[in-house]
Amino acid sequence: MKTLFSFRAKVWLYSGMAAWHFVTLPKDIAHDIAERFSPLKKRVGIDSG
Repeated sequence: MKTLFSFRAKVWLYSGMAAWHFVTLPKDIAHDIAERFSPLKKRVGIDSG
């Protein structure tokens, strides 16, 4: 299954020691991702909270 999302956002750099880069997802896309992939999160043991 291939899922594509398209959006524009500024990349922001983590201010700590590591070189992490992030984008803030639009709320509608974040919600869609959470709905689509939450069953997978439970299968692989990922805990978001």
